[in-house]
Amino acid sequence: MRQSTMLRTLACALVAAPMFAGLAPAQESAPRAPEVEKQAEPTRDTRPIAVDKKPNVVFILADNVGYGDLGPYGGGELRGAPTPRIDQLAQEGLRFTQFLVEPACTPSRAALMTGQYSIRNGLSLIIVPGTASTLSAHAFTMGEMFKGVGYATAIFGKWHLGDAPQSLPTNHGFDEFYGIPPDTSWDSSTYVDTIELTHSIPAPHEMLVAKGPQIVEAQAGGPLRTVKPFTPEVRAEIDNELVDKSIDFMKRQKAAGKPFFLYLPFSMGHAPNLPSKQFQGKSQIGNYGDKLMEGDFHVGQVLDTLKELNLDDNTIVVFASDNGPWGENAREYGNQGTPDMGNSGPFRGELGEATEGSIRTVCVHPLAGLHQTVHQFVRDVLHHGLPTHLRQNRRWQDADRPTD
Repeated sequence: MRQSTMLRTLACALVAAPMFAGLAPAQESAPRAPEVEKQAEPTRDTRPIAVDKKPNVVFILADNVGYGDLGPYGGGELRGAPTPRIDQLAQEGLRFTQFLVEPACTPSRAALMTGQYSIRNGLSLIIVPGTASTLSAHAFTMGEMFKGVGYATAIFGKWHLGDAPQSLPTNHGFDEFYGIPPDTSWDSSTYVDTIELTHSIPAPHEMLVAKGPQIVEAQAGGPLRTVKPFTPEVRAEIDNELVDKSIDFMKRQKAAGKPFFLYLPFSMGHAPNLPSKQFQGKSQIGNYGDKLMEGDFHVGQVLDTLKELNLDDNTIVVFASDNGPWGENAREYGNQGTPDMGNSGPFRGELGEATEGSIRTVCVHPLAGLHQTVHQFVRDVLHHGLPTHLRQNRRWQDADRPTD
């Protein structure tokens, strides 16, 4: 076993340990951030906006997909994993070539949601179970911004901003949430296997599964409800579930005549890239390529649904990745010797580093209603998304907190 693999295996066991605290000798638990009552929001401009002027917004966030993985950036077919629907998305709109993010899951998602550098909310490091890091009750998120101007809101997938009650997406403007534990990532599906491999906790398999990571759901203002264990088998098919729920959400809002904000942070790109049965062996580069192709298919499903509902000309769609690829430390997750890792293209580095390959990633943004090919090379920073939407929705609230 390579040293990096051994360290990763032991790290996974340590990260998972808080979930299984009841099965191991009692230890002092890590302090959690105290739950605090959310303060009243500052006065905002609530002038009505005509319903027919409110575009729907769909934000699809891939996970650890590198700059060089997808077709519009020199990957795709040349990489051994075609991405035709994402290629189409780029051809019909904007291809961001200097889309800068933060170097890991939690900080990047905190920046996206709040419009601030992650450190302003104490989230500059990846959240792991049992730590005190969690999104503040006072943070103002993109979900709250959209909900405040009459949108239906939903998140299906990975939140990774904490599982404290005040940190849940359904306490930050989202009407619906379904996904993995909000304080973990996709590799938590392997926690039980890792614990059994390392003999970290002497307990029966069934007990470990019951105490391990669970798929959860919640409604606005309500508690998390456990749905089922998050196992490798569930991990392989999870994106099918998330996209099915996204499609159902869009159809319900269309029927209700309500504008919507759909946030779909699915698993495309994050180790272990276990492909669904439909995509096993589809690419030429193993599991990672299979998952890239599967993710591309799911993007197409969302686009096709918008067209079917006659919403494509009034919907802003953004596809992006949260940070650069998880590199050498994840390659042993691969199948038959193929590395389960992304490609940062011409840039040096990977997830977690202060390098271009870590913070420079993909983003494509089709222009609703524009029926011509646009090739525009632009500069942008992940945090600009929230302030931009705030301006468009006349909800700019720079008086009470900084934006970056």
